[in-house]
Amino acid sequence: MDLVPVRMSAGTEARTVSLPPEVLADVLWAVALAADRLEHIRARHGPSPRSVDVVLFLLPAEPESTADVALRLCRRAVDTAPSLIGWTVEMLGSIQTP
Repeated sequence: MDLVPVRMSAGTEARTVSLPPEVLADVLWAVALAADRLEHIRARHGPSPRSVDVVLFLLPAEPESTADVALRLCRRAVDTAPSLIGWTVEMLGSIQTP
């Protein structure tokens, strides 16, 4: 399983400037597809009140990297969830586990 840390933040024109981490995790689960291979989500408040740090646990599969899959999943959430309009996604790295 691969762990992909992501920071999701409310931009200056965001409708919602703060979300509880568990709400953001629920939004991610709601937009996840089977092809995303999402197994688990951990979310906590980020360094500012306008951000949430998320770790996505994904099953690896070729040819796409899990980082690309995680980024696509988060962008899908931003593009489709009204509460995330104006939010941004920042990759914080990628960790593979044995």
